[in-house]
Amino acid sequence: MYTVSIIGFDGALASAVTGIIDLFRLAGVTWARIHGDEPQPWFRTRLLTRDGEPCKCINGLTLVSDGAWNEPDRDDSDLIIIPTIGAPIEKVLAGNSQLIEWLGNFRTRETPNVHVASNCTGAFFSPKLACSMAGRRRPTGDSATSFGSVTRLCSFIRKSW
Repeated sequence: MYTVSIIGFDGALASAVTGIIDLFRLAGVTWARIHGDEPQPWFRTRLLTRDGEPCKCINGLTLVSDGAWNEPDRDDSDLIIIPTIGAPIEKVLAGNSQLIEWLGNFRTRETPNVHVASNCTGAFFSPKLACSMAGRRRPTGDSATSFGSVTRLCSFIRKSW
């Protein structure tokens, strides 16, 4: 069974968090139930937050965590997913610098079986994009191309609204 860890933080979009949990938790279960078979879950899901504290989502819903992402040696996940940021992006990033650093460590750690993914604006937790959003410095190399694309997309979205 694979372990999927969803990162919870204040200002997350609750439906993104719970939707991810539903999607993975019910894989291998719903189809079996429909056909009268014994459900066999394919994934174990858990919500991880800083210090294992509850997180308050943008809609006011408070979600209870299953543990802390910042526990020592917390790399027992197969997949880590960062959900959509619902609150002002810069404010959320500024309040989660430790999480950004922790996520950045997966690029240098010997953890080839741990994959990190994001949903929508959760991508801004990427350390280089987060630095850019916080105004510290613009990324270079391949991430600069990605950041340029994101900047153009954001500009297009603003003009469209």
